[in-house]
Amino acid sequence: MGTEKDIIVAVELGSSAIRAVAGRRELDGTMHVLAVAQETDACAIRRGVVDNIDRTAQVLQNVLRKLSEHLDMQVTQVYVGLGGQSLRTAVNPVVYPLAQKAIVTDSVIQRIDDMNRAQQYPNMEILEAVPQEYSTDSRSGITTPVGMEAEILRAKFVNVLSNVRLMDRIRQSFERAGIRIAEDELLISPLCLSRHLLTESERRAGCALVDIGAETTTVAVYTRDTLRHLVVIPLGGNNATADIVLSGADADEAEELKRSYGTAYCPDPKEGGDFSDAMLSLSYERSISKSSLMGIVEARYQEIIANVWEHIRPYCTNQLSSIVFTGGGSHISDLTSAFTRFTNTPKLVRVHKGIPAGVSFASDCGVVNKDTLGTLLSLLLSGKEACVTEKTKIETNTLFPDEETDQTDDADSKADDSLSLTHTIDDESSATDSSSAEEQEGSAKKKKSIADRVRRAFGVFKGMLEEEEENGRDDR
Repeated sequence: MGTEKDIIVAVELGSSAIRAVAGRRELDGTMHVLAVAQETDACAIRRGVVDNIDRTAQVLQNVLRKLSEHLDMQVTQVYVGLGGQSLRTAVNPVVYPLAQKAIVTDSVIQRIDDMNRAQQYPNMEILEAVPQEYSTDSRSGITTPVGMEAEILRAKFVNVLSNVRLMDRIRQSFERAGIRIAEDELLISPLCLSRHLLTESERRAGCALVDIGAETTTVAVYTRDTLRHLVVIPLGGNNATADIVLSGADADEAEELKRSYGTAYCPDPKEGGDFSDAMLSLSYERSISKSSLMGIVEARYQEIIANVWEHIRPYCTNQLSSIVFTGGGSHISDLTSAFTRFTNTPKLVRVHKGIPAGVSFASDCGVVNKDTLGTLLSLLLSGKEACVTEKTKIETNTLFPDEETDQTDDADSKADDSLSLTHTIDDESSATDSSSAEEQEGSAKKKKSIADRVRRAFGVFKGMLEEEEENGRDDR
């Protein structure tokens, strides 16, 4: 399996499930997935954030126990992704006047960054500050101002923010589960996903990554290989499932119907659309027409697309070249057609299918559907430190194995004696004296047993030596 120093473990706190993955980083930088484990609890995580600390801690313990058993190693720390409704971005301009016209140095840039990070946001914490551009007295759109002459230096930052209270819930959950967070720092899930799912050329040319999850949809916009906007929309694939449930199906049934017959776009009859009004059977002798089901799913996905478009549209005119959909909710039929029709955008729209580059899987790792593991694998690829160690092994007495049985018997005897001390003072005194006598007798027996074993062992060794000497004489 490889040494423990090469194995990294990552955890994704998803709305549909809490997942954990262990992988070995190869010498060429690729990642070989060794094990994947997951567990669902509808009350633990809601819309990507911890809703119940105790239940989240319990699920984490269960998931990492499964992973540890599969690896036959002890998990000591994990990389954890932060996502869901706790995330958003905010633009912050900073103006830094120099005492006189001077050359911009690294120390000046550091002071500007410190000024930006000192910006206060109620109940929010700056996780990452992304410089957008700098401008001097006479120039704008500068990306690297060090070495330039300026009297006033202006900077614009996009700060990635997270709710402090929601981050504390994550940390409390891991503390209660007895699990250490690697590097004592939470990873930003959408940024990890963008870094490993999009190519550098896509981010440089301008790309919007839309991750449709179970209960949230995350939009990250990049231009010139720089993050420009990040937002989490509280809508996802489960909303379409819930709409089907309202029509008479149970939850599991509704999810299966959505996957089998749901679509994000019902084409016009002139376009060759399928308008069969066949009835689909539900439990308890109920039914729903296929056209009604398709209409329900289409309406919900149009709402998701409309919200996504509001955040992408300001960048679409001359900054974006493509829109990439990913996540479990993006596997709905005709999603690209629905987005193109609704927005009338000429940009390239595609659904990413597959896994990040540089990832391979062990045959027994336990993965069923690789296409839903994009975020989890991106967190794994972002890890640096080893996360497992060998399990502590209990040493056994191989020379005198019977001694352990004797010790166990003595312990059981003492336990039985202590249970009898429950009634009167006289009984307690009598039982105590009896126990003491038995302990002395047991100790004597144990010493005698050890002496007997030593004598037997000596006898065996002596016999072996005599046999060897006799063989030597025969050879001569």
